[in-house]
Amino acid sequence: GEDPKLITTVDADGVALAAIQGLYQILQEQDAPIASLESGLMALTQTGAQTDKKWLSSFGWATNLLLGFLIALVLLGGLTQKRRSGV
Repeated sequence: GEDPKLITTVDADGVALAAIQGLYQILQEQDAPIASLESGLMALTQTGAQTDKKWLSSFGWATNLLLGFLIALVLLGGLTQKRRSGV
């Protein structure tokens, strides 16, 4: 500014604007890798869901029924165990 001992408001505003622009640029640079990671995660999630469906559909309905029955037994066994232990 005009005085070497003082900072004018115009100078302070310019510094603040430059800092804001710098932070904005950093955020923009970080957004690209984040978007790429998010899309990769979505692709992996969809692939995993499709694999699960294929795996379950590869068994017949009787096998799926048996698996459901076994899961129910395990869950009921856990509930019974909790009642016995008083939890």
